[in-house]
Amino acid sequence: MPQRVFTPSAIERMRELAEQGKSAAEIANDIGSTPASVRVTCHKNKIKLKRGRPNNGHPSPRDGEKTLVVRLRARDYAALKEKAAAMHKPTVELAGTLLQAIVDSDLYDAVLDQREDDSKTNSASDVGKMVPVKKTA
Repeated sequence: MPQRVFTPSAIERMRELAEQGKSAAEIANDIGSTPASVRVTCHKNKIKLKRGRPNNGHPSPRDGEKTLVVRLRARDYAALKEKAAAMHKPTVELAGTLLQAIVDSDLYDAVLDQREDDSKTNSASDVGKMVPVKKTA
């Protein structure tokens, strides 16, 4: 006879883990089952699981942080991405660090003056070539 995975004690453990906000995959790993079986068993036992999709490697905002979506020209994004790779950091982390340095050191005028000088040399073909960058912080 096969061993039962969903014993009363396993179901109680599932309930505890679900209350802690664990996902079906995390619960399945803990009790030795599959995420699909955990979802079905939770549904049958009226256990609510954490909902939502994975964030694909993007950090969730911590307390006191906000999410900012930034649009960059494709070439600017490529340069930022290249610099981040050289620093062994995610692009979004470097962008956040740069923005935080501007805020902390009140560098708005210095950065904007430089950007205005640069914009005089940009061609009209740059308009509309923007790449979205999602920043969490």
